[in-house]
Parts: sequence; C-alpha cells; structure tokens
Amino acid sequence: MVGSAGKTTLAEELHRRLPDAVVYDPEELGLMLWKWTLPAGDFQHLPSWRELAVATALSLRRHHADTLIVAMSLIRDVYRAEVLGGLAEAARMSCTSSLRPTPACSGSGSTPV
Repeated sequence: MVGSAGKTTLAEELHRRLPDAVVYDPEELGLMLWKWTLPAGDFQHLPSWRELAVATALSLRRHHADTLIVAMSLIRDVYRAEVLGGLAEAARMSCTSSLRPTPACSGSGSTPV
C-alpha cells in the first residue's frame, strides 16, 4: 500500500462538498483479496485487484452514483495505465452508446477519474 499522501483527507473534503457522491476506496478490494490469496507485497501486484478496481468503479458509477470519488495511488506506471485505461475505455463505450453526452464525454481530453 502507498504511504500517506493525503488521499483520504482529500476524498473526505470532496465528499463534504459533494454529499451525493459515493466515496470508493479500492484498497478495500485488496484487503478482501488477501482473505483468499496469500498476501505477498502490495495487492496492486495482483492482476485481479486491478481488474476488480476498474469493474467496481464502473459498476458503482453506473448503478449508484452520478459522482464517484476514488482516493487511489497506483505504484507503477503500467498499473496506472491499466486502471485508468480501463476507465477511459469504458467512458468511450458509454459515449458512443449514449444519446446524451455524459460528464466523462463532454469536452475534449476529459478523463473519467
């Protein structure tokens, strides 16, 4: 797990300002996975964590939240590309299947994070 960088504090402040948002902490998924796998280093090394982090964020956003606050640090560039790429790909798919632009679709260069 990544050391203290103020992620939780920032997420709490954002949630205070956006009370209808859902706060999602992907570290909880890592702790869940460690119940079923042997903990070895950081859970971000588990491909299943990276896959579930994206799938859970997308599901929360799709079914439970117009705004999703995710406090997360990714320890390797390749993991960052995998997770953010999965979110971006899903946003592109929702843009092409939606008749109305979604916040992630509006504007050029928006990032669904």
